[in-house]
Parts: sequence; C-alpha cells; structure tokens
Amino acid sequence: MSEIADRVRAIPAALRVLVTDACRTDPTRPKGVSAEPAFAMSQVSAPATGFVWLYASDAGEAAQESDELRGGLFTHYWVSGLRGAADANGDGRVTLAESYDFAFSQTLLRSARGSGVLQHPTATFALQEAAPIVLTHTFGPGTKVELPREADAHYLVYAVGSRSVVGEVWSNPDRPSILAVPPGEYIVHRRTANGASAVADIAVGATEDRVLAASDFRAMPEEELAGKGGGVVVRPYEVALAIGAGVSRLTDASGLARLTVTRSFGSWALAVGARGALGVQDTESNDVTVTSLGLEATGELRWPLGARAMIAAGAGAAADAVWQHVQRNDQAVASAPMKTSADFQAVAAGPIAFARLRERIGLRAFVELSVRGEALAAKLDDSLEPLGSLSAAVGGGASF
Repeated sequence: MSEIADRVRAIPAALRVLVTDACRTDPTRPKGVSAEPAFAMSQVSAPATGFVWLYASDAGEAAQESDELRGGLFTHYWVSGLRGAADANGDGRVTLAESYDFAFSQTLLRSARGSGVLQHPTATFALQEAAPIVLTHTFGPGTKVELPREADAHYLVYAVGSRSVVGEVWSNPDRPSILAVPPGEYIVHRRTANGASAVADIAVGATEDRVLAASDFRAMPEEELAGKGGGVVVRPYEVALAIGAGVSRLTDASGLARLTVTRSFGSWALAVGARGALGVQDTESNDVTVTSLGLEATGELRWPLGARAMIAAGAGAAADAVWQHVQRNDQAVASAPMKTSADFQAVAAGPIAFARLRERIGLRAFVELSVRGEALAAKLDDSLEPLGSLSAAVGGGASF
C-alpha cells in the first residue's frame, strides 16, 4: 500500500484521487491487478489541489463482495453514485463528497443486511479546495435513464443478458432520479416499499434521455428477477414468419412458409404454427406438383451467444394435408388417347427436428436462420409412403 501511495504522489497532477477496493481474506476468489486504458477528464478550472484516498473498508475489515452484484460492495455503490444515485440535491452534479457519503452509507447498510459483518469505508483527505470537486455531470448530453418520482422505490439496472448490476438508485418523491448509463439495452427492476416487484426493458441510444413511468413496468416475481437479472424474459411471447426452400422424396425443389407463435420460459420454449409448401418434380414422363398445408407443435432448448444472439435446437410433430397433381408428358400420351393427369390427396404426419440461430434487433425484433429435417409419412396409392425432407429458411419476428 505504501508503494502504491508513493507512485500516486509521484504523478505530476494538481489533484490525485485514489480508490481501492481489495481484500485478501478469501482464498477462493482469485485476485490480480491489470492496467486498463487511460481516459480523459475535462474540467474548466482546477478548484482543488492535493491527495484523496478512498478505502472500501476500515483497517482489519474485509472488503466484501457480492455474487448478485458480481463485484465489491463499495465499488458498486461508488460507481452507482457517480452515475447519479449520489446526487443528493438534484443539481445534476455528483461531487467527491456526495459519492463517498453515498458509498459509505449503502455499503454499511448492505453489509449489515447481507453477511451481518459490518464494512466501514474510510477516506484520507489532504486537500485545498476552493469549491466542491465535481466528478460527474448527469444533466449533460450523455446517455441517461430518468426514473419516476415516488417514495421508497428501489431500482436495479441490469444490462440485457447479464446478471451484473450496472446501477442502483432509490427514488425521490420530490424529483426524478437520474442514472447515467452507456448506450445499450437494459432491464430495470423496480421494488417498492410494499414488496411489489416489477420490470421494464429499455433501449437507450447515445445522448438519449429515456424517461420511465410507472406504467412502463410489468409485474414479475422477485425470485425470478433475483436469479436471472438481465437474463430475465420480459416479453415471453413471440410471433415469427419464415420463408425457405427444401427438397423431399416427392419434390426436387419446394418453397415453404411458416407462421409460428412461441411462448418462452427462459432457456426453453413451446411453439405452435401454421405452414404451407409448394413443390415440383419433373421426370421424363411426368410433371408433378405437390401442395401442402398443415400445423405443427414444437419444443426447444435455447443457449445464449452473448447478449444479442442465441442458438436453439428442438423437435416436435407436424401434420399436413397433401395434394399431388401428376401430369403425363411422355410420347405415349401423344400417340394414344388416354388419361393425361391424376390427382391424389393424403394426410401426412410425423416427427420434425430443427436448429436455428437468432440475432436480436433492438429489444423486440429479431432475425433468424433455421435448418430442419422432417420424417412425415402419408398414405398414397393405398400404401404408407415416407415423405422425408430437408429445408432451410430465413425469417424474422417480434416479441411481446
């Protein structure tokens, strides 16, 4: 620690602020230090000079970590404070003192409520300041979320697809609570004093203000949100349209279309759909047209690929009404009077299996690519005939 202090004091800057949140009491959590890219901080003037050191805990205390927060308690609350949660007077500026006061009180409260072992952040100030040191501005052109005015509502903000908490803030009945966030997609968890739990999903663009109202939240059990965080399914219903092509025992080529409605349950989903296909088969003696209309029901398992993509595999069953039209075109038709065409009807049913890759576009829309194999069978010419097929399709849809 003394070496770190010496290195910081050697930096040729008028004002130096050092924050440490590290603990060596738990051997199951590997520690280490890595350098990250530098970033600029601009300020009109230098209102203060000196040295400030914020510590996550007092001497001899553990700097506690949280599995839910995916990090240290003090760092989580200090960063949340810089995002706007520590703006005590609502002026759109978070000062060094405000950020430390917020992190101190919240860390103390969380450690008492969690492990029961109190954690007391501490600080060393060796400053000469002409005005409060402002660390962040939340009323500028940055990206931020504005939460409703109300008493005693607690908000947790997760990045979509992640269990890490981006920010945490309490509501204020006198003014909106502001939380500055990077551009992206977020799940906002709202907990009220009476125990009600609700969630909203939002997308925030660069320099955009996203204003949330109480009506934007939909009820969801606390346990589900606590367990899944940003991976929770806020809009479980999906409708999708796919168009593709394939081959089968009865056709050399066919075009197909499917319309499906899906109910997602997190890592798995159930779907029902309507389907249709039109295919052709040309031989030396016959031109064959095959038309089908049917229904299908499937189930699938899903695996996320980052925050926006997922891969799924599933199986199910389908049933089709099939119409086959055969037109003879060989020389025997031209030389002798005989029937030149025939029509056949059948019902085909059997199992299907598929895999697909999906990419989300925004919070609700998605595009996907799928492949599937089917082993339907139909009674044609008084015998059970296999109608096995392979196909690929592209599609898109939306969740609601």
